[in-house]
Amino acid sequence: MPTHHTNEIAQNVASCGKNPATYWIHTNMLTVNGQKMSKSLGNSFLPHELLRESILY
Repeated sequence: MPTHHTNEIAQNVASCGKNPATYWIHTNMLTVNGQKMSKSLGNSFLPHELLRESILY
């Protein structure tokens, strides 16, 4: 397991008393309209925003 995962788990256990996730899934680079998704490009979004958009269309 990558080091950053063990750090995230340790932080969550310390603050909440339980593991944050059972599975870790990496999607590598996500793309939006052919560009890498990133905050700096302004093309990132949250899961609830995706759900809201899918209901509208």
